[in-house]
Amino acid sequence: MDRRSLSGWGGLLLLLLLAAGMVRLLQLRFDAGDTYPAYSSFRSDPMGVRALLEALDAQPGVRAERHLSPYAHLSRLPPGALFWFGVPPATMGWAPEPLAEALEAYMERGGRVVVSLRPESLRTQRGPPRTWTGEDSAAPGEDVEEEVGDPGYFPRPTPPDGEAPWVNLRARWGFDLAPLWPVVRRIELTPRAELARTDEPGLPGDVGWRGANRWTDLDPAWRTVYHVQTQPAIIERSWGAGSLVLMADSFLVSNEALRKDPAPGLLAWLAHGHHRVWFDEAHLGTEHRTAAANLMWRFRLHGLVVGVLLLAGLFAWRNATSLMPAPRWRNPEGEDDAPAVRAGRDHLTGFARLVRRAVAPPDIVARCWDQWRASRGRERRVPADRLEQ
Repeated sequence: MDRRSLSGWGGLLLLLLLAAGMVRLLQLRFDAGDTYPAYSSFRSDPMGVRALLEALDAQPGVRAERHLSPYAHLSRLPPGALFWFGVPPATMGWAPEPLAEALEAYMERGGRVVVSLRPESLRTQRGPPRTWTGEDSAAPGEDVEEEVGDPGYFPRPTPPDGEAPWVNLRARWGFDLAPLWPVVRRIELTPRAELARTDEPGLPGDVGWRGANRWTDLDPAWRTVYHVQTQPAIIERSWGAGSLVLMADSFLVSNEALRKDPAPGLLAWLAHGHHRVWFDEAHLGTEHRTAAANLMWRFRLHGLVVGVLLLAGLFAWRNATSLMPAPRWRNPEGEDDAPAVRAGRDHLTGFARLVRRAVAPPDIVARCWDQWRASRGRERRVPADRLEQ
């Protein structure tokens, strides 16, 4: 094997190693899941909820999976527990009317919808975040201004033309949302949410809490399950044959909480005995859309793809080199010479392509006639002395 061939094989080997390294890096990145939003079931870091999904799916008789379809497909889901984790607090003010109707129809069919908010205060959306160490709180006996239902927290969005109108989710479901401060005078560095109901067996007396908001102006149908210093933190209400749970914090379901401060009784209560549990990813921006590649994967057309790629490779190989062996030429003595090495095609093929590019098919006969007449004219003008020679 000559040096040129060795260089080619060495370059190919380096490219393969580079491609394998890139694939491994991408695999490690997607295994961690930090490319997905916080509280996504694809994340295995402290900010994800993948541990909860796998723990529920490992329980006998329970099937936990991700829901990647838009909310218009909620009508296809069988009754079960639908988890919406990591919802921004500001989005609890208004919602598209089809989304509210789809969730309500799912609950009326016996489903359970659990919505948990990100642990961020509504105040951080209008100003700098506060450090909750007690120094920023109101002094004992000082009058504080209640900001319940402050329209500055939930500005009404303007839907684009042609889209469904948005509805006031707080008025529709009978709740409101406001920051814990300044109603709560002092927040510990590691606060706890305490159990407010005694008719729910199996629930822990207190759980870890990182939430910065509270539920207010609750409809009588709501029941407070956990509270932080008498402020509702986790609430529940019946809706048709199902139920609705609102949590002002998502820390309880995160991978970090399951490792440092697990509350299995509360997590089992969220599923509420359902055998099908859905972790919604569409509200976090991760949706499964029907595309050609997805359809080919679903209908197992892998062999067709491999066959097309093989045919494309053969076509490229055929155009790069001839499949026939190089001809052997005979010298006048009748001995065989070495095979003639010829790259590309012969001169006739090149001439035919040149004529095809320069002359249009309708003009080929006229061009041939003109060339013949010109050649005949040149033969008539040959001098007589040259003919004698």
